Amino acid sequence: MSNFRVLYDNAADRATLSVANTAAGLGAANLLTDLKGEVCRVLSGTAQIVMTWGQLETVGVVAIPTSNLSSESTIRVRAYLDEAGTTLLKDTGEVFAAPSNTVDMWDWTGLLNVNAFSDGMSNMTQCYFDAQAAARRVVIDISDPLNTFLDLSRLIVGGYFQTQYGANYGASVGTTDLTKNTRAASGDLRSDWGPRSNNLTVDLDLVTEFDRARVRQILARGIGKFLFVSAAAGCEDPVKERDFSIYGKPMQSAAMTYSSYSLHNTQIQLEGF
Repeated sequence: MSNFRVLYDNAADRATLSVANTAAGLGAANLLTDLKGEVCRVLSGTAQIVMTWGQLETVGVVAIPTSNLSSESTIRVRAYLDEAGTTLLKDTGEVFAAPSNTVDMWDWTGLLNVNAFSDGMSNMTQCYFDAQAAARRVVIDISDPLNTFLDLSRLIVGGYFQTQYGANYGASVGTTDLTKNTRAASGDLRSDWGPRSNNLTVDLDLVTEFDRARVRQILARGIGKFLFVSAAAGCEDPVKERDFSIYGKPMQSAAMTYSSYSLHNTQIQLEGF
């Protein structure tokens, strides 16, 4: 598969954060909580998020795991060396924030991303720089012509670790659905609706000696801490990259096996935010 990347230290939590034109009680602070229902609501179809740090922070990726962004939305991320924003280091340019499927030349985007947020699911937004940079200021511009307000839940910013070899073929993505169906006396099939979340399972069978210590350190953090993982980072298909990315917690403790000379393997199972 494509590159396997993981972010386990969210620099957004150390940033001074500002977002203009937010609803009362739904301000920038909600971007720093791990509760899906606590959103930052911007009262227009455009938003600018500004983060500053008093010291240099490694920044390689910006991600928003849950939002109401449509398939027409775009995102642009810029990183600056200084807090004032005078020395530009990196600029992603404007890219789609929540891409949906396109079949050959027929665009099917209008059929997707509809009511996803209200159903407890939504597309992952992720944006990478071409190379990681040490910055003191990051500016994120989001625009969505199909929305009159933006709901953004959780902000992930920082440096990522990339293994030398990607995940094995056979990585699986799925949905955990706690809905229960019952048959009424009338014969009708009724649903007791429950919450849904994504899950991702990946096998890393080629963990080199160079990567072993870092992978082991990540696994040793336990099952109670969040990770941002992309098993297909840099994939030419943005929908595949999105589907194989997740912000979540390990579903169980993972062990590392010393499989052969200079190689190790492990499996990582994540339950989504």
